Amino acid sequence: MKNFLLKSLTIIAISLYAINLFAANNPPVAVNDTLYVNSSQNYVFNPIQNDYDPDGDPFVIITATFLHNSGHIVISNSTIAINMYYSSGIDTIAYRLKDNHNGISNIGYIIVHINNNHTSDTLNINNISAPFVPFGNAFWDFSSSSHFEVPKGSGTTTIFTSVPWIGGLDQANNLHLAAETYRSNGTDYYYGPVCDTTTLYQYSDSLWNRVWKISKAEIDYHKNHYWQSSYVIPEAIANWPAVGDTLLGQNAIMAPYIDKNNDGKYVPSDGDYPKIRGDQSVFIIFNDSRNAHTESGGAVLGLEFHETAYAYNCSSDTALNNTIFVHYDIINRSATNYHNVHFGLFTDFDIGYPNDDYIGCDSTRSLAYGYNAYPTDTLHAPNYGFTPPAQGIVFLSESMSNFIAFYNTGGDTSQTDPKIDSNYYNAMQSKWSDGSHLTYGGRGYGGTTAVNYQYSGDPNDSTTWSERYPQTSPQHLAHDRRGLSSIASFNLDAGAVKSIDLAYVYARDTTKSNFQNVSVLKYYVDKIRLYYDNDSTPCGGSFSAIDSHKKVENNMKVYPVPAEDKLLVDYKLQSTQVVYEVYSIAGRLIESGMLSKPRSNTIDISSLHSGLYFILIRDKQQVLSRKFIVQ
Repeated sequence: MKNFLLKSLTIIAISLYAINLFAANNPPVAVNDTLYVNSSQNYVFNPIQNDYDPDGDPFVIITATFLHNSGHIVISNSTIAINMYYSSGIDTIAYRLKDNHNGISNIGYIIVHINNNHTSDTLNINNISAPFVPFGNAFWDFSSSSHFEVPKGSGTTTIFTSVPWIGGLDQANNLHLAAETYRSNGTDYYYGPVCDTTTLYQYSDSLWNRVWKISKAEIDYHKNHYWQSSYVIPEAIANWPAVGDTLLGQNAIMAPYIDKNNDGKYVPSDGDYPKIRGDQSVFIIFNDSRNAHTESGGAVLGLEFHETAYAYNCSSDTALNNTIFVHYDIINRSATNYHNVHFGLFTDFDIGYPNDDYIGCDSTRSLAYGYNAYPTDTLHAPNYGFTPPAQGIVFLSESMSNFIAFYNTGGDTSQTDPKIDSNYYNAMQSKWSDGSHLTYGGRGYGGTTAVNYQYSGDPNDSTTWSERYPQTSPQHLAHDRRGLSSIASFNLDAGAVKSIDLAYVYARDTTKSNFQNVSVLKYYVDKIRLYYDNDSTPCGGSFSAIDSHKKVENNMKVYPVPAEDKLLVDYKLQSTQVVYEVYSIAGRLIESGMLSKPRSNTIDISSLHSGLYFILIRDKQQVLSRKFIVQ
């Protein structure tokens, strides 16, 4: 009996000890905080200053995550290091604590107020919401999400990022090149204008790590009220980068503006104002010369890019309401003359869910596009569901001379994203990383017929080359798609400026299939080109708010229609080195040669089969094209 009682008392004592021990192990308590930060800046924050453990036990941070992906977080025992992305607004960091008894806290919330310090801004006057940052990577704030949102406010997107590539040869035929994809493997572009030294770049950092967003309505109001004492000038107008600091090696004139009193100064309180394009505009200046090119490995060119993205408030026109425009002025600020310069636009298409897409081009329209491979886009949210759209990029001031796609899944290893400067330069000439040329059929590699345009057929036509109808291989497996559309080579001498106009066009008719929406896209592109060529829009806007774009007078005529054995080309030559190229409707080069007579030339087409073709004339930096029919 005593033994039993002793055992019982022992068990009770142990139980009471365990209960007391358990009761003593209270988990830490996370107390909510508020944090104020600037976009694109780095911060170290110590949230546990407000947190506590009821038992006085030490504790550490074990998890911390942005709810809306506004930045990158690295945690230590007691601090959170934050690298803010290029966004603004309010986000929340959710975090937990753990004490030395493995007690886990409640979820603590840090409300993060992100100040819009103009390091990014969004073009959003029509059906598209498209963000821009200060160094050329359009539509991306360096988070893991796509942001070319259309329809605006829907959460669905069609492009992850789009960024220019450019490369050329100096007088000794050395390659100079700047090109980026995702800035994850290095950097080739830097915000701001070209300056004389690294020290001077750093001195002007606070001025140029930003974009300038302005609307036509703001400018119109400013023009009518600048003289009133109660009027507050909008920030972007007040701080418009109209002039550079010549003492830092910058150009004297930077962003275009109207000098109302012609005093040679930009003084908005005197009525001066920015000259913009469209009804809403975002202006950016970036360069390739501040530091070494750590992504492409290419030698610095010394270029300064003035980029203007703009859109029109014209909801009555579906094509214009679903289009944004980009104008580049590329200024050679170096002392080097470059030749064989190639310019391309690398674009990662993500049509809703990113891994079920196809890619293609229409060389006759200077159009590259992405589209969904399946009738529905429902594998992952956010998505477009039934009848997904097509997204296009079209050169307006130039003819697209090349288009090539990249494969990081499937295909040959030479078809993956470029790794070194020569890879990028080759790609702008429709060459793979191993130097072999793009070929017709399949994935464009290892064939016998060299072409300049990959997937130049129509996915609605089974007789032409597309990802839906590869012609020489089974239908392709859909996945993430990225491509490069380029223009013909040109010279860029010291001090010279190359201007390029292009547009991003979205098309979706919910009564059409995923493939039929490619046809809708082409219809929209034809309308956009008509507006551009005629320098007018249905809602009264103009494309020449700054200056008239330099339209090539396309006075070339070809006849007879239809033609048989001979094609007569009526065109006034501008130089003595004029090249003609004849392409099939699928984009295959059929023949080429020189035009020698000053005005009227005859081309032998007796070897061509019946069908539709187009002829390109390359004269100096001009490229002209015409379609013709062979009977």
